[in-house]
Amino acid sequence: MNIDWPAEKLNVYILDDGRREEFRAFAEEAGIGYITRNDLTNAKAGNINHALERLNSPFVAVFDCDHIPTRSFLQLTMGWFLRDTKLAMMQTPHHFYSPDPFERNLAQFRVIPAEVKLFYGVVQDGNDFWNATLFCGSCAVLRRSALDEVGGVAG
Repeated sequence: MNIDWPAEKLNVYILDDGRREEFRAFAEEAGIGYITRNDLTNAKAGNINHALERLNSPFVAVFDCDHIPTRSFLQLTMGWFLRDTKLAMMQTPHHFYSPDPFERNLAQFRVIPAEVKLFYGVVQDGNDFWNATLFCGSCAVLRRSALDEVGGVAG
């Protein structure tokens, strides 16, 4: 809700496959949307596709529940869609404040580079070379028309 973007163009939804009453109450109190579904097929992809059937925004930003976007997230990503009308997705790297289990158990957090640096560096740069991409499911903006063209997020 604190993303720097025109309020009339920002719609936030919690997609809750757990159908938790306390999440619905929180969403209502916060003034944001809340969407659940009865058919839990295809996990997160199914959850996103279910929401897309009910929404009509030309762009969709996706964040995992434990990801907090910077206030400037849309300011730094949306311009690329204007520059390249064929751009279907803009994904940003994930940065973690807490160590993963391996980093914690081996006492290597912030000592050796995390896997994320390899993936969002070398691997994604390689994908760029081939004009390809991989959607990690969070920290991304997707062009709705591109999603519609391929039938939504792959399950």
